Amino acid sequence: MALQGGVLGIVIDWDCNLDWQVRFCIPTYQFYGLYVDSKEKVSEGFNFRYGKYYVDANGTERRHLFKVFGIQLDIMVHGKAGKFDIIPTMTTIGSGIGIFGVATVVCDLLLLHILPRRKYYKLRKFKHAEEEMNEQMTSSEDNLEEKQSTIQNVNTNDVYKTSAGLHHLPQPSSGESM
Repeated sequence: MALQGGVLGIVIDWDCNLDWQVRFCIPTYQFYGLYVDSKEKVSEGFNFRYGKYYVDANGTERRHLFKVFGIQLDIMVHGKAGKFDIIPTMTTIGSGIGIFGVATVVCDLLLLHILPRRKYYKLRKFKHAEEEMNEQMTSSEDNLEEKQSTIQNVNTNDVYKTSAGLHHLPQPSSGESM
């Protein structure tokens, strides 16, 4: 290699977990000879020619052609390093939760506007305020009638309770009205 030259490939691979101390981050090295078949190349090894042009004392243009040999090093560095961080983790979790919200909207759009049974889904999903108000009004009127009938049935001989005990309501005289 020293006489004819050559090409040497060096691969440096870093695989580091930065949650641990830096001393545990040790690279691995691999070496490869990057040779081309001698049948395809004019000369073996790593070499090239270059010319140096000059003008001599007579004024003629001349050149010196140099063929140089050497060792070419192709260094390729690959690596990955990672360290846990709570902010990207929370961002990812938040994005996942947000996707659930979007999925709900998409499902509602499909069910309420695109599918053939959309009227059925609309009836099941939404309650109309008018129907609910009518139901409440009807039940309120029934309760009001019950309360009024209960008040009318109150007898003047009813008993009321105080901290002193049971007491009878006073009877109105025949000339007084309630």
